[in-house]
Amino acid sequence: MTDLNILIATRNGGALLPRVLDGYLALGDAGVSYEIIVVDNGSDDDTGAVLQSYSEKLPLAALHEPEPGKNRALNTGLAALDADRVILSDDDAIPHAGFLDAWMQAFDGHPDADVFGGAISPLFDVQMPDWMLEQKPRFEELYARREGVEAGPISPDFIFGPNMAARRRVFDTVRFDDAVGRETDFCRRAEAAGCKLVFAPQPAVSHIVRQHQTEPEFFERRAYRLGLGTAHKHWQAGELSGTPTTGAKALAARAYRAFRAAKIRTGVLNA
Repeated sequence: MTDLNILIATRNGGALLPRVLDGYLALGDAGVSYEIIVVDNGSDDDTGAVLQSYSEKLPLAALHEPEPGKNRALNTGLAALDADRVILSDDDAIPHAGFLDAWMQAFDGHPDADVFGGAISPLFDVQMPDWMLEQKPRFEELYARREGVEAGPISPDFIFGPNMAARRRVFDTVRFDDAVGRETDFCRRAEAAGCKLVFAPQPAVSHIVRQHQTEPEFFERRAYRLGLGTAHKHWQAGELSGTPTTGAKALAARAYRAFRAAKIRTGVLNA
């Protein structure tokens, strides 16, 4: 068994993966045995070739999940886990120095914790437009920023996909929902199943923000996904009728998208 598994789903990540995997190369010999499991989620770019080239430099296993959907790809990757400690990250998240050792310390320092959130800093590839700088408090929602958070218990709504972790036993009870794209849903269901959630500020990543993610259209799509997740939460609580993908839940998601997009654009939405 290895000390750590790192599970990443990617779709057409050929342009970003070299930066991310170079980040793992830069960690050097951390004295931790680990394996990076990357699930190629139906890419039609050079993702496969990139993964093949890095498999000669890193302890890396490449899997394939042809059906689109990040959560579906993550579920495919769960079958390959062989470590009790599992880091979940993204194909646009570059690990900071000491990343592996910091996660080992987090797991060992919180033996009663099951699911963890880690620190995330946005890394902008482009100059931020002035109107975006005015909305910087929205970076938690838009770019999964988690900075300056103290160690300790945390809400499932504030654990984000670019840098989180779980003990492998959690996946015996809770898996990722193919119908909901955000990892928040997984964390909510883990908490409901009795898992303890903790934030670990030391393991950190830089989350790459690209040109298209600084445009208003991205805000609207992001708002819709946030609305879908929020509506799903209310449906699970019995506060909406219908099914997880139809009826009142879908209407609530669309309404929330319009509300949130408008509030973000006008700066009225509270942080």
